[in-house]
Amino acid sequence: MALRFAAFMALWTVFYYSVPSWHLLTWTVIGLGGGLAVLIGVRRYRPHAPQAWYLLAGAMLTLVGGDTTYNLLTDVFGQVEPFPSVADAIYLTTYP
Repeated sequence: MALRFAAFMALWTVFYYSVPSWHLLTWTVIGLGGGLAVLIGVRRYRPHAPQAWYLLAGAMLTLVGGDTTYNLLTDVFGQVEPFPSVADAIYLTTYP
């Protein structure tokens, strides 16, 4: 399973650097893949104290959510350095 995940992420990373026009999609998939891997690992290996792992996965997913929202605002909707924005609110949820 881990080898398949590594291969999947390697392909998306190559795609990220090969096709710059698709950075929004590829960055989102790579980021979500990392967060999802942590969640799957917690379910599969059932650590004694999973709360820390869930917090880590949540932080990873909110960071990706903030990045994706920011990229949408700037690349798709044409906003220049949007601040404050919805992306900032999502980034702030990463910290707790």
